[in-house]
Amino acid sequence: RTVGWFTSLYPVLLDPGPLDPRDPARFDAGLVDRAVKRVKEQLRAVPDHGIGHGVLHRLDPGARARRDGAAEPQIGFNYLGRYAAQDPAGDGDADWQVVLDGGGPAAQDRDMPVHHVLDINAHTEDRPGGPRLVTRWTWPAGLLDEEDVAALADAFDRALTAIAEHAERPDAGGWTPSDLPLVSLDQNQLDRLKNKWGGRK
Repeated sequence: RTVGWFTSLYPVLLDPGPLDPRDPARFDAGLVDRAVKRVKEQLRAVPDHGIGHGVLHRLDPGARARRDGAAEPQIGFNYLGRYAAQDPAGDGDADWQVVLDGGGPAAQDRDMPVHHVLDINAHTEDRPGGPRLVTRWTWPAGLLDEEDVAALADAFDRALTAIAEHAERPDAGGWTPSDLPLVSLDQNQLDRLKNKWGGRK
């Protein structure tokens, strides 16, 4: 039996850009396109996908001193991967199974300190109708109200739906600066080239 998995933990601040001032809850095609490209570039700028953060934080005195003065992340997000959905009526004869609740609240001491105000664990399930993203939201009852978390989860769902719908558009996507490391072009320059010459990645 295998318990746990290898992962990397690192702080990241993502800025999707300004919302529509007329309706902050509205996700139009232009806003979604810009937000996806901005976040893509911000994540690609993280050295080695953040794998060295723990080493620097624990072993480098200078890095640890700078990190200790920074604010602690309030939200933890963990993507657990993609695998086939488990049949709840199955007979349990599969070679292996993922126990999604193995590290959930029921398996934790109620007095154990939490690492974040809000934790979001996500995974993708391959189902007969296609892949589906599943998220589990956990938080200390004394810090957040269920109504507030539900409102945030609803906004999260609407934003992801807007991104998925945008991805189906024929004009979605396109190059970003990190796709072209041999030239020095910013996003505005790439967009102008695309508008002039066409093309899509």
